[in-house]
Amino acid sequence: METKNNIKFYQVLVTDWHDSSLDCMYKHVWNYATLAEAMRCPFYAGDKNLHVKDGEKFNDPITGVEKYQYNFQYIDTKGCATIELRHERIVEENNSSKVLVYQVLIKEIIL
Repeated sequence: METKNNIKFYQVLVTDWHDSSLDCMYKHVWNYATLAEAMRCPFYAGDKNLHVKDGEKFNDPITGVEKYQYNFQYIDTKGCATIELRHERIVEENNSSKVLVYQVLIKEIIL
């Protein structure tokens, strides 16, 4: 007889700034028993370096008003939830520009 343990926890993964999600390295990883605990993670709620709290500043091209950039998504894969907070900023380098991404992921893990 096969039984399911239904052990569930939430893992918070924090990347550094990187070119795309394909080449990211996780800088910090934490495990929490509940989603509420995971969402209180300093990198998610806002750390002292303001990596997540306010987002990256940018000037809105239409209004010219300075705003803060971040994206919030809910992705459902294989029955588990992932909450992603992603900052994007444009960096000028060698007469060209590229987009850098900084991600904080909260992944639901079901064993």
